[in-house]
Amino acid sequence: MKFNVYKSIFLRSALITATVIFSLGTIAAVLIYFQAKEFFIDIERKELVEQIDTKADKLELIFSLATKASEQIAKADNIRSFIETPTTEEKDHVLQHLEIFNTQNSYDAIYLLDKTGVAIVSTDRSFENNDYSFRDYYKKTISGYKTIDSAVGSTSGIIGYYFANPIYSSKNETEIIGAVVVKINIKKIIDLAGLQNDQTKLIDENGVILNSNDNDIGLKSISSIPEQVQNSDSFKRKYAEAKIESLNEEKLWKEIQNYQNNFISEEKTNTNKVFYNSVAKIGESKYMLIYKFDVNQFIIDSQKSARSMAFVIVLTSIVALIIVNYYLWKATKPITELINAAKKLESGEKNYFAEKSSDEWQELRNSFESMQDQIFINKNKLEKVVIKKTEDLNKKIEELERFNKITVDRELKIANLKKELKEKK
Repeated sequence: MKFNVYKSIFLRSALITATVIFSLGTIAAVLIYFQAKEFFIDIERKELVEQIDTKADKLELIFSLATKASEQIAKADNIRSFIETPTTEEKDHVLQHLEIFNTQNSYDAIYLLDKTGVAIVSTDRSFENNDYSFRDYYKKTISGYKTIDSAVGSTSGIIGYYFANPIYSSKNETEIIGAVVVKINIKKIIDLAGLQNDQTKLIDENGVILNSNDNDIGLKSISSIPEQVQNSDSFKRKYAEAKIESLNEEKLWKEIQNYQNNFISEEKTNTNKVFYNSVAKIGESKYMLIYKFDVNQFIIDSQKSARSMAFVIVLTSIVALIIVNYYLWKATKPITELINAAKKLESGEKNYFAEKSSDEWQELRNSFESMQDQIFINKNKLEKVVIKKTEDLNKKIEELERFNKITVDRELKIANLKKELKEKK
């Protein structure tokens, strides 16, 4: 009886609990495993956008500071005066003025061009007396436009960014008399923007990759560049007549040309590998950042994470089952105690519970003990009543027996007397 009652409450409850916990745990583990891929990829996409935006913002700040520096230099009266009438004495003062804007060596060179495009003073003396009239940034600036341009340096041989601003005559505010150019080489820009250790590519308006930490890429373009563009003098001077090979990512280049805002492009290779290209424009300039993300490796990593999470859920379910069954055992244990106590009471033996608690079970124990005590009290009272009644009954029986004996004796005597009287007659 004890086993059956205990089994019907504890084991059946344990079985239901185990079924529920393992079912929910298994469902959760399966859902997490199969949904983790999309979940983690979606998170990674958002992180890619945030990361590329942050990098683009850094570069935009660098571009903005260099542009403002060129604007401030172009407006300085001593600069304009020197461009109009250059002298050796004034050149030293102008050079000092230019050095003020480059106290932390943020720029490779700051130089002034006269109206013909010749550098008449520069913080890097190797630029002086060189003719830069062939440069696109000079042609645009001398026409009155503030310009940001990139090109392979004819002096340094390193790709650089050129922030040019027209210088207007102090006598005639509409007359352009020269230009100021702030140059930063690509490596310094990458260092300032903190892009040294990632796979971010910086591309220009032609899709040419100006810098990449991938040694296999070098000076290449995202897509094929038309031959007439490559054969133009401007293009050749811009890239120092380097042969620029295409990465043949035509789809990506079309998307770059069509999108105005930042976006993520999906790329599939011939080997069925999937990559995400996160693209961000750098401010209002013609330059863009591209970060290529290997989705396949991330899927492998996310599946590992999913398996780990699923294992944790299963392990948690097992621990939860153990804990729940322990407390279930604790909850059903008093029932067995009460059953055993009832059996002892049935056989006339008192039972007092050793275990004490502060819950409803203790109230039931207390009630059972009180009931038990009352039963024994009533039993004792009943026994006393029975004994007394028995004694009274015995006395009456004895009296009855004595009366019966007296009656019988008298009847015998009467019978004998009658017999004697008959005999005498």
